[in-house]
Amino acid sequence: MNPLVTESRNKNCPYCQSPVKRNEATVVCPECGISHHPECWEENEGCTTFGCRNQKILRQQVLNIGNLTPDEAVRLEVQGDSGLLINCPECNGLIEENSVYCKFCGKRINTDRGTDTFYSEFRERYEQKASLHKKQKILTLISSVILSIVIIVSVTISVSELSEILTPRYPEQIDFLNKWSHIWESKDLNAMADLMAEDYRYIGPDKKETSKHEKLLRLKWTFENYKYIDLKIKNVLVNADSVSSMLEFNQEYESDKFSETGIKRLYLKNTDGSWKIYQEEFMEQ
Repeated sequence: MNPLVTESRNKNCPYCQSPVKRNEATVVCPECGISHHPECWEENEGCTTFGCRNQKILRQQVLNIGNLTPDEAVRLEVQGDSGLLINCPECNGLIEENSVYCKFCGKRINTDRGTDTFYSEFRERYEQKASLHKKQKILTLISSVILSIVIIVSVTISVSELSEILTPRYPEQIDFLNKWSHIWESKDLNAMADLMAEDYRYIGPDKKETSKHEKLLRLKWTFENYKYIDLKIKNVLVNADSVSSMLEFNQEYESDKFSETGIKRLYLKNTDGSWKIYQEEFMEQ
């Protein structure tokens, strides 16, 4: 904004502090409206009023009370050398807060707000800050407790799941299945016969039933003529109680002469404290 050359509205030039004569041409700042001698305006390269945005170099000082206690702040206020600046209500110049008169326009400044008022205002701000700090500490503590609970619960669940994996729900049935698979691969006919109940029957893909005696005859020929048998068991499902069980799984059978893949079911019953197969089913895939 460009300055205006017009008659003065203030008695003294704020730059040289000498009187501005009536009807004397002056430069009026478009921001604060204060008149200057044209040569003063030119020498200062702009407005000379402290705090005016048209000033060449705007310097502001603030009171940094930081983390002072109310008592420390009051002592600083009473000393009167805090450096806190305010704007003159008449000319808008920056003057010390405890000034009695404006050093630019000469207006009397009412700064009598009293130490008690200052103490009360600062005490309120201080207590608000302390209360906020206390709330932040409480929230941090609550967050830490909640996080600890979440971690403990997560670890507990993980341990429970791991325990479920490492300790099968049906250990007797799983042990029986592992034993049955090992007998196939070791081609132990007597051990296989010992796992079969007297009323054992086998139902193949063609739905024909085979008795225990017939099944053992076929196994005898298989064990004697096959060089190796490899049995892979996957996706085991168990349905069991104290007297009977059903094991269903995917079976991959491979040997030097024959291989097949399908779903096998073993039906077990508890006979005198030991599990026996009373029915075996196989369905090709």
